[in-house]
Amino acid sequence: MMADVIPPLRVAIGEDNTDLAEVLSMLIDLQPDLQCVGHAAASDALQALADTAAPDAFVVDLQLGDGSALPLLEHLRAARPDCLLIAFSGDNNPLLEAACREAGCDALVRKDGRPMAVIDTLRQLRR
Repeated sequence: MMADVIPPLRVAIGEDNTDLAEVLSMLIDLQPDLQCVGHAAASDALQALADTAAPDAFVVDLQLGDGSALPLLEHLRAARPDCLLIAFSGDNNPLLEAACREAGCDALVRKDGRPMAVIDTLRQLRR
């Protein structure tokens, strides 16, 4: 009897630092259980990517090129309640986690130099 094959988790990235977005994309694509479907630097571009690529998960910098991503995260949660939403931030404000939860995020990952934290969080939330 063959084991069920689980398709890779399709991940969209919202990050206005192009180098970081490309590193995250490559890191995700190196994982057999994950697939990056694209990245965008602004809220409208990420929304368009969401509409065309149908991701299962989003990793979104809280400060995109066009401002705070919290309204976008709230919109994504309302429009796609089954998607995983991970906020990604270099801000160490202790109140940020509560704001992310209120916006509908499943997790907040800090930009602390450990890119594998994003991968680990995606895997933990998928279970």
